Amino acid sequence: MYLLSVIVPVYNAGPWLEECLDSIIGSVGRAAGRVEIVLIDDGSTDDSGRICDRYAAQNTHIRVFHKENGGVSTARNLGLAQAKGQYLAWVDPDDYVSPDWFDRIRSAVDRGAPDVIVMDSVRFGDGPDRPEVYGREPGFVDRDLFVADVLRDIRMLSGMPNKVMKASLFDGVSFDPTLPILEDYAAIPGILKNAKSVYYLPHCLYHYRQHPGSLLHEVDPDRAFRSVQIAFKRAEAVESKFRSAAVTAVALQALLYCRSWYLSPTFRTDRSRLRFCKGYIRKHLASICGDSELTPAMKLKMTLLAFGGYGLLMGLRKEIV
Repeated sequence: MYLLSVIVPVYNAGPWLEECLDSIIGSVGRAAGRVEIVLIDDGSTDDSGRICDRYAAQNTHIRVFHKENGGVSTARNLGLAQAKGQYLAWVDPDDYVSPDWFDRIRSAVDRGAPDVIVMDSVRFGDGPDRPEVYGREPGFVDRDLFVADVLRDIRMLSGMPNKVMKASLFDGVSFDPTLPILEDYAAIPGILKNAKSVYYLPHCLYHYRQHPGSLLHEVDPDRAFRSVQIAFKRAEAVESKFRSAAVTAVALQALLYCRSWYLSPTFRTDRSRLRFCKGYIRKHLASICGDSELTPAMKLKMTLLAFGGYGLLMGLRKEIV
């Protein structure tokens, strides 16, 4: 069994894929025998499939699986089925990892084989680099504190890339192929359910590319409201002790939707969605305003949205812009 399986779901990532794979191979270095790289080509129509095959031909620890396009969830699920490592890492094909990424992962494993290893990351590509720092004490982190942080989705985002987790945590878990976005956001509560130990590496080891082609950068009313629904469903399913953190996450998605509703005419075709978002925030405002992770400015926006005044605020912002 490998120590680590690195799963890379690939779809039309030709411009960035070589940089991604070179970074993983370079970071692993002489420890290649302990790491496998699993490439899932999700029916790419550019040269991504050929790049995957070329790297696999040159590296015995790289395996490639080609499939018909079915979306990132189906690619992730195939990667899960094929991975043989004790730990799983997820790298998006347009991102890259730091040279010391694997060495620091291995050092964390050597310090007690934690169920989850989490690291800081950097967003780049659409302006100045923006470090995303967890900010807890380095080393072992209280498990419940970490889960609440992930579910809240502020200090620690719910995505896969900045986390390395034992493969056993994924037993019985799969990514929902009906979700066009936030498939990892939806799956993370089930993955963390059986995690008992978490280790934090306070280093920016993962580099997360931002570019206009990203699904999460498209302002689309249906997709934006789907994000609210996914967060709502997740909050309804979590353990009661994490409910308040999950409620905050729903409120944040609802606020983003309402912000777009007031600023973009394309959002104003369905007022019932706006009413749902406002009503949810109004119903849970006490919990939201009691969340110490939210800034005073964010709490004010939530209050204005719940009881009136947010639309005026957005109108003024639009006029200024």
